[in-house]
Amino acid sequence: MSLRRLAPPAFLLLQLAGLPAAEAAPGERDRVTCVLHGSRAAYGKRQGGSGWGYGAGGSVSYYDKQHLRYWVGADHDRVPRSSSYTWSITSYAAGLELGPRRVRRAEPYSRLGLGFHAVDARYWDFYGPTGQIVSAAYRKNYAGVHLEAGVHARPSPGTLFELGLSVDPMFAGAQSDAPALDSATLLRLHAGLGYSFR
Repeated sequence: MSLRRLAPPAFLLLQLAGLPAAEAAPGERDRVTCVLHGSRAAYGKRQGGSGWGYGAGGSVSYYDKQHLRYWVGADHDRVPRSSSYTWSITSYAAGLELGPRRVRRAEPYSRLGLGFHAVDARYWDFYGPTGQIVSAAYRKNYAGVHLEAGVHARPSPGTLFELGLSVDPMFAGAQSDAPALDSATLLRLHAGLGYSFR
């Protein structure tokens, strides 16, 4: 087989192995990125007495001409404290996403923002003397800070894989009638797939 016939495939392999995305100019950054993810989460005061629950969410980020990426996200997590006590947390957050200015196939990222969290605590138990199921529900809204770090991988142009760890300290304005709804922290590990638009 001649070298002339090998040249086109070899050149293509060199392009793929050479990570051409890493050589892209900053202006070629994806303008809009949408990601949907699943998560494992723990909630409580230093996660004391909390199990690991499941959740789902998504985010949208926008890259402007000033090399800043703005980000908004929403999540819903269900976290058990015991077999009869469960937290449901719906979170909304927005802020800035930081990362390399040049596109790479694998790159770290971090997010810093402010959040709003609606927390529902539900308790139920079986009361033997009467044979009834006793239940109670409490709800409280929090303001908080969103801190996140992770990695983006790009298996193909336009496709994005995201793996991240976030911490959301929440601050209650006043103590609640339910101690479990006082100021606490949400810890979340998530993985998701997304698509980028130029």
